[in-house]
Amino acid sequence: MVDVLSVVDRLCSVVPDRRPGSAGNREAVDLVARLLGSAGWDVSTPEFDCLDWVGGDGSVEICDETIQVVPSPYGLGVDAVGPLRVVTGLVDLSRPDLAGAVVAVTGDLVAEPMTPKSFPFYGSDEHTAIIAALEAAQPVAVVAATGKHPELCGALDPFPWIEDGDFDVPAAAVRPDDARVPGWVGRAVRSRED
Repeated sequence: MVDVLSVVDRLCSVVPDRRPGSAGNREAVDLVARLLGSAGWDVSTPEFDCLDWVGGDGSVEICDETIQVVPSPYGLGVDAVGPLRVVTGLVDLSRPDLAGAVVAVTGDLVAEPMTPKSFPFYGSDEHTAIIAALEAAQPVAVVAATGKHPELCGALDPFPWIEDGDFDVPAAAVRPDDARVPGWVGRAVRSRED
């Protein structure tokens, strides 16, 4: 007899995590395949190409203040300088002054994580439009003031707004409280609280 709680505990304690393409993911798949196979199930574990990603630290410097950011998983790295542009809605993403800028995204636009462009299981027309508009705007980087989203991202604070190896713009997330420096998203973040 299998102790289901111990299996769940093992799956939840895979170190460092079970992200697709990682050693932790392969360990979890092997465990489940062994358990199902020993229960008499026909099990196959087809392989496919998958990105793996190892993150690091990040920061943005604005008005002589350094803000720590969390680079987006599977995203591009960047070391760039550009004017800061704050956007709060989809209509803002068509502004011509975003090209070459660091785009700070806040408000309703970052209320939930974006669906990756090539995600085969679910799609969102709204997310597709946001991602396409961001890429068309050609900023040097995107920083999203996200905070927590426990329904989808557990305890991640800030949660990654964009987690997509196919996204063409370097991206990161920052807690809204950490983004409140002169000249950045303080004004836009306050409007979200109204």
